[in-house]
Amino acid sequence: MCETAKALIIEYLDALEEYDRLHLVLLAAYRRNDEESLEGQRSLLVAAKFELQAARTRFKEHQKTHKCSEAIRFGDDFMQ
Repeated sequence: MCETAKALIIEYLDALEEYDRLHLVLLAAYRRNDEESLEGQRSLLVAAKFELQAARTRFKEHQKTHKCSEAIRFGDDFMQ
């Protein structure tokens, strides 16, 4: 795996971690019945989802053109 692929997969994993963190915060707000923070958390989660999808796309495009990291596979139905 080349250095660019390593950087892109780390970027993807960081985005995944942030998405998961925000998802847990949103669930906690639901459990607390905290209507005030639910809407803000939802919008943050949507933004994190778009960033996660973008990071995934960048990595997959690199895989497609550079073919250096073919051992890593993503399903096509991710977050559809």
